[in-house]
Amino acid sequence: MVLALGVMSALLAASLIGTGQTIQKYAISNLISAADAQEHAKANKSKQKQRSQSRVSSPTWLLGIGLTYLGEVFNGLALGQASAAVVTPLNIVSVIVSGVLGCIFLGETLSRSQRYGYACIIAGVGLILVVSPQGGNTLGQSPDEILKSLSSFMFLTGFSSVFLVQTVLIYNALFRRTTIMLLTCICSLFGAIVVIGSKVVSSLLQTAATSNKPLSATPDAIPALFIMGIMIVGSIVIQEFFKQEALTRFSMTKFQPIFFAGFNTAAVLSSVVLFREFSTWQGLGGFLCAFAVAISVILAGSKLIQGAGEERGELIKDHK
Repeated sequence: MVLALGVMSALLAASLIGTGQTIQKYAISNLISAADAQEHAKANKSKQKQRSQSRVSSPTWLLGIGLTYLGEVFNGLALGQASAAVVTPLNIVSVIVSGVLGCIFLGETLSRSQRYGYACIIAGVGLILVVSPQGGNTLGQSPDEILKSLSSFMFLTGFSSVFLVQTVLIYNALFRRTTIMLLTCICSLFGAIVVIGSKVVSSLLQTAATSNKPLSATPDAIPALFIMGIMIVGSIVIQEFFKQEALTRFSMTKFQPIFFAGFNTAAVLSSVVLFREFSTWQGLGGFLCAFAVAISVILAGSKLIQGAGEERGELIKDHK
């Protein structure tokens, strides 16, 4: 029952995110069209004023971003009911919703290669769901137990390693050559931090609500929630910065599928390892093997989607 609630929350979250992303794209397309029309109407004026309209001034864009982050709230609720290895792959629903709504409302089309690519991604996600651990909260049954789990050597070492790697990646992105894989790694790891932090916060609140001991009576529980909240918000802001950088430098068809695969890999592996969701090394080893196969299938689907996007770009250039 708890797992079913988690899956339903994750599906609702993905649907809201996919709808919100489509609305954002629709608003941005309208803003660009309006800016282009204004540019043609005032061709003799300085080019510095082109595309001066702000996204924030568009109610449609604000509606889209609002739905997207409402979906993230439901994602946080889902993480309190089910493993991140179950919740995170279900984000594929947002990709499917975006694709369907894009075809209906934005006039976009899906080629045969893209359909095959989406089918591969769905198959890979299905395999992850089959082999993923089905448990929910593995940190503990009370706020005290959860805080004890957070102070364990494995959890602290894992978190410290992620932040150290992020520091190196961000330095390379800001001061050296920026590549699509570098930006994908940064965005994926920050996404994993958000997932882990959300699961910790959700577990703390859930155990406090079901136990007889409130958070205020648990030493360090409130500071831990505060620190996790800052970490989640900070990770979202930094991830969004580098995600926009990636979308500025590279096409959506190139970045999104790779980011989906990278985010799933980082979030699922970090959750399974840090939260010790397998009781035996044999179970963990079997999961990692199946997970590697699933990610390979997802990446194959991503290449099909990217190849179709590149072919479409070449056809547009030829027509021009």
